[in-house]
Amino acid sequence: MVLSWMDKWVITMIFTNRDGSTAKAYHRENDSAQRKEVIKLKCVIEYKYMAGVDRVDQMIAYYPCTWKTMNWTKKVFFYLLELTVSNARILYNQCQPD
Repeated sequence: MVLSWMDKWVITMIFTNRDGSTAKAYHRENDSAQRKEVIKLKCVIEYKYMAGVDRVDQMIAYYPCTWKTMNWTKKVFFYLLELTVSNARILYNQCQPD
């Protein structure tokens, strides 16, 4: 499923395991205690759990080691290598807080 959703800004997503079902969500307006009920797609509600994936992609994007002229197989290899190094760094920081 490919969708584009307008909330505060446009969100474009691609999912392989979701349908177009909706669910109720609650929204606070202008830092008030009042909560407003809105109807959203379930995949949009569950998108908030993707923060870790987005953060890893952001960390990888700071120092890319792929080049425009590189073959696609090398790009995939180097992307997976960057992902492995980034995940190892996260695990190391969790195990060794000092």
